Parts: sequence; C-alpha cells; structure tokens
Amino acid sequence: MEKWDAYALLAICIVTLLFTLALFSRMYTAIGNILYSIWHGNSLERIEDNSSMSRSRNLLAVLFALLISLAATNLYERVSGTEPELPDSLACTAIFTGLLLLYFSKSITFRIMDWVNYTNVFSLLNKIYLSYAIFFVLLLLPGIAILYLVDDISLQSCEYYCITAFALAFLMFVQKSYALLKSKGFSINFWILYLCTLEILPATAVILALEY
Repeated sequence: MEKWDAYALLAICIVTLLFTLALFSRMYTAIGNILYSIWHGNSLERIEDNSSMSRSRNLLAVLFALLISLAATNLYERVSGTEPELPDSLACTAIFTGLLLLYFSKSITFRIMDWVNYTNVFSLLNKIYLSYAIFFVLLLLPGIAILYLVDDISLQSCEYYCITAFALAFLMFVQKSYALLKSKGFSINFWILYLCTLEILPATAVILALEY
C-alpha cells in the first residue's frame, strides 16, 4: 500500500470512529428500535412516524455503509490473497458512494411509483427497506469479526455467510412488503411485479457487478 493511500485510509477510519463515538447513544437506541420493530412487524411504521427515531436510523445507516465499505475493502484483499485494482482508500470511497447512489436512485424510483399510484406506500417501503438493510449488517458483524480473528477462512465461506445473512433479511422484508401492499389494496400480481422489478432485479445486478 502506498503511503498516500495508507494516510487516506487512516483518515477514513478516524472519521468513522469519531462519527461512531459522537452518535453512540443515538445509534444504540436506533439499533434497539430496529430490532424490536422487525420482530414486531407492525411497529416498523412507528419509526417513520417519529422524526427523531427515523433520523437516528438514517445516521446509523450511513455509519453502517461506511463500516461495510471499510470491511469489504480490507477483507477482500486478506481473504482472496490478491491486491485490488484500486487503492484501498479509493475502493472504500467507491463502495460507499455506490451504496449511497443505489439508495437514492431507489428513493427516486419509489417516489415516481407513489406519484403514478396516488399513494405514499412505496416511499414508506423504501424507508422500511433501510431498517432491514441495517438488520442485514447486524447479522454480518459477527461473521466479519470471525474473519478478522481466523486466518484460514476461504473467500467462498465468506460469500456463503453473506448470502445466508442477506437471504434471511431479504425474506423478512419480502413478507413485510407483501403485508403492507396488501393492506393498501394492491393485488398479489402487482406485489410480484414490484418485487421482481424494484427489489430482485437491482439486487441481482449489484451481485453480478461485484462478481465481475
């Protein structure tokens, strides 16, 4: 790693640490609210009705995006045993920027869906999706810790763990999205169309892009 890249990556780590320390109490509360709401599905809307809770959730999502970007940059090089094409600091920044762009592009798409269908349920779904994304990262954290502690874990084992954690969080979100759209009068055919075009297709595109 070049010296400038090491300094840039250190700066990212310091910013992430300071952000964590500054918002520790709010993040702790946000994690508790998200876990409670996910296991009591009807409570997820409660986060969106409370501006303080939703702000804390959003800040937690930004922090987790930073943590995932740092972990992905470091662990790929360590587990695969190959040098990435991009410097670590640029790779971390690219992953973080990509995650933000993915969420904001989904937000715009969901707002258009709200406008077309004269509803606000899709914007609500997008915010609820953010809670499940945080839940997914919480599932990943023990695996990331193990990867740092154990030296001989293969890249394939890492991929299996990530896929399992994603599948669990995504299936829980699928159940919630079906219940919410059904409660707003949408048909099961519309739900299947929404799921394939706005959830499964983008997720598949991201996975294929990462493999490429």
